[in-house]
Amino acid sequence: MEPCIETIPTGASIYRFLIPSKTPSEPPSNIVLSFPHPDLFATHPHPHFSNTIGRTTNRIDNARLDNLNGKTYHLAKNNGNNNLHGGTKGWGKHQWKGPEKVKRGHWDQEIKGLDGASGSSAEREGLLYTLDSPDGDEGFPGDVEAKVWYFEGRGPKGEVVLDIEYEAKLSDAPGKNQGINETVIGMTNHA
Repeated sequence: MEPCIETIPTGASIYRFLIPSKTPSEPPSNIVLSFPHPDLFATHPHPHFSNTIGRTTNRIDNARLDNLNGKTYHLAKNNGNNNLHGGTKGWGKHQWKGPEKVKRGHWDQEIKGLDGASGSSAEREGLLYTLDSPDGDEGFPGDVEAKVWYFEGRGPKGEVVLDIEYEAKLSDAPGKNQGINETVIGMTNHA
């Protein structure tokens, strides 16, 4: 079974999500807004085609976080007076480590017939990307370890299912996050 979903390390982005055409003589269609070549993701700051968005999604008014760790943090302004999608170089424009092939968790047992959801104990196979975001990245507090997993599955009629999982936490590495007990995180994908 050929993979239908292609990801790239720039922004841990979804580059292609191919669906079959209605007639076998036609090539599959990419349903993700994307650049024609993966290299363009790194050289074009906008739009945020299929990027992993973070540290936060949407806008932070006046690019400022008040009363976090007892301080005010001034963030990068990249949307008028606001911070949008993590700043001038949010996580969608970083080079993530990966992809690494991994096994993690199981498909939702409520989805009948989906790759092992009918009682199989097989773990899902997918791709993992990781990013270390240092304290002060675009003005945000704390050293953060972020992870994104992509899992591609098939339904009983051959339909393609994409499951994305996100994880972000303050680093617990020695010497990191002295006096920083909290930060803000809001991750999503812009596909």
